[in-house]
Order: sequence, then structure tokens, then C-alpha cells
Amino acid sequence: MGSKIIGTGSFLPSTKITNEDLYEKIETFEYDRAALSLSKKGVDVESLSKAQVFDKWVQQVCGIENRYFATEDLVNSEFGVNERMGFLAAEKAIADAGIDKNDIDTIIFATYSPAKLIPNSAIYAAHQLDIKGTQGFTLNTACSGFLDSLGVADAKIQAGQSETVLVIASEFMSGNMNYGDPTTAILFGDGAGAAIVQKTEGEGILSYYSEMDFSPENITMDYAGTLKMGGGPNVQKRAVNAMSGALNNALAKTDKEVTDLDVVIPHQANLRIITQLQKKLKLSDEKMVATIQDMGNLGGATSAIALDKYRKGVVDYKYNKGETLVGMTVVGGGYTYSSVVMYI
Repeated sequence: MGSKIIGTGSFLPSTKITNEDLYEKIETFEYDRAALSLSKKGVDVESLSKAQVFDKWVQQVCGIENRYFATEDLVNSEFGVNERMGFLAAEKAIADAGIDKNDIDTIIFATYSPAKLIPNSAIYAAHQLDIKGTQGFTLNTACSGFLDSLGVADAKIQAGQSETVLVIASEFMSGNMNYGDPTTAILFGDGAGAAIVQKTEGEGILSYYSEMDFSPENITMDYAGTLKMGGGPNVQKRAVNAMSGALNNALAKTDKEVTDLDVVIPHQANLRIITQLQKKLKLSDEKMVATIQDMGNLGGATSAIALDKYRKGVVDYKYNKGETLVGMTVVGGGYTYSSVVMYI
């Protein structure tokens, strides 16, 4: 007996924020430094506005072109932005799985930007879905939250404690950004993803690996504060090594190799990181999913949304239902490193 993802769903707010839109929010931007960097790459900065220079600079730094910010109705929701987005993603996952919502016996809500500490976000999800008698909790391992939640869901199912688990990952980052820190603010957006994990006698989740490493100096966020990042190239190098290491450790628990994977869905933190990870794993373009260009980094929700978009064919990669072997790997602030290998 094991577990398998039988349905996924995701939600992105309707307000798309381009880099030029974001420029209007940025309080400090080192134009001269950015212009010099672009000029060295052959960009004719003299013909561009400051907002256009900002756009080119963002794409050069992290590959992001757009991200989505919560709309006014979400901000004013009685349930909280995060919890409302999570509910909307969960509805889609339930519909995709084709199950009765009352079959759900556990809800795991992964987030590091909840509206409240009490009641926790999983309770809000159950209330909005009108599900009675279910168990649940909120899990915070930063950007690793979705994969760690899948690992917990699989363990509960294998232990006979659950049969159908709703996993939600949601982050409200636009409300937790310091727009005076452009190198961080350019990276993040808002959104949520969800998955239904159910008991199966067939092949589904093959392995899960997770590791922690205390290191708060490069990525940190105080409660009710804004996300702070530093370290630059050091963070990038660490992220690449951590994600490749986590994936290889998850594969080591199976009889599979990296070459057996049909596709890898990495954390969408930075396009440079994804590109370097692809090189380290020696994968072709067709095997490395990248959604960051149009979504930005959505923290713990990023991998959940990327998985949903892959399964729904929104991103152009080969997917054969029930036959596709996927490796997911994530690095989260703190640090946390997690990976899941599974058939979907």
C-alpha cells in the first residue's frame, strides 16, 4: 500500500504585475549600476526608459517577466488572503480528482505567511470547504512546505492514519515585501497550489527525502515582518547543490536514476538556479520544467503550482497520466532541502 496524487489545482490572482508595473512600487533602484551591467551585455540603455531598464535588469538577474499580486477582494477577505487562495486552489484539486470533498480525512496547509496563528490555516480551509470531522494542521518549512506536506501525507497513509489527504500550499508575498529592497522584491508573487493524495495499491509516491541546516543569515523573515535575503552568489550555489543533493538522496531510496526521470520540477526560485541545476544534473531542456518567467517565486506554493501546470499541460512538456516519473526538488530558507520522486 502506498499513496498517489490523483488531482491537483492552483490559483493565481487576476492582477498580473509586469516588471515595469513593479518599478512603480520600488523605492530604491540603483539605475546607474543596472544600466552599466546591461550595457556590458550589449543593451542600448540610452533608448530605454528607467522602467524599461528595470525590466531588462530583472530579467537578467532572475529571469522573471511577470508575477501575480492579490486583488482587493482577496485582501479584504474575512478568511485572509493566504487562506482564501488556498481554498480556491483546493476546490480545483478536488474537482480534478473527481472525489467527494467529504472523503478528505486530513488537511495539511503549508505556508509561512498565514493570516493568523490561531485558528490555523488548515482550519480555515476546512471551514470554507464545509468539511466536518477532518483532522489537519499548518506546516512551515518555507519553500519546502509542499514537498514536506506530501511526505507527511504519504507517511500518514502508509501508517493507516489517513486515506485521502488534501495538501495545500499558499503564500501571500506581496504583503510581506520590503519594496526598498529591490533585489528581494523582484522575486516574489502571490498564489496557491493544492493536491489530493490518496491511498493506492499501485505506484505513486516512491520516495521522500528532507534535511535541515541551520543558517538564518541569508534568508530570514520575522513574524509580521518582511522577507530578508542576502548572500547573492552564495545562496545560488547553495541552492543548486542542495536541490541536486536532495533529489539524488530521494532517488537513492528507489531503484531509479536521474536518467530514468521523465521530468524534473525544481523550486522556481531564480532562472539562473534552474539553469545551473539542469547542467549539474545533465538534463535536456525537455526534462526541466520552468514556470518562473510568468509567475515569479511563490515560496512554498511554487512547486505545487508548477506541478499543477505540468499535469494540466499549461507548460509544454511530455506528460502521460499514470506513467510519468517525476522528480521534485526544493530548497527553502533556513535552510530546508526536500525532494519527492513519484509517478503521477
